[in-house]
Amino acid sequence: MWLIFALLTTFSWAFADLFYKKGAVPDDKVSHIKTVIMVGLVMGIHGFAYMLINGIAFSPVYLVTYSPVPFMY
Repeated sequence: MWLIFALLTTFSWAFADLFYKKGAVPDDKVSHIKTVIMVGLVMGIHGFAYMLINGIAFSPVYLVTYSPVPFMY
């Protein structure tokens, strides 16, 4: 079963990357950065809303603990 999920994830990532590149404006040098910022913003809002709706507790210490992860990405 994990193989199906791994393949689905790989194909989804590839299609998302394709659409990000297709959506970039060739004349705008920062178009790809705008796309990344908007995707991060939407995912952040979704994560925050999910935590509020489901009553998940969040400590700001987690930001410090996991901060190396986004920097490495």
